[in-house]
Amino acid sequence: DENITLTPAQQQQQQR
Repeated sequence: DENITLTPAQQQQQQR
């Protein structure tokens, strides 16, 4: 699940 609360850096890791 995509968490908008995560920071851009963390979001990139999730998207990987």
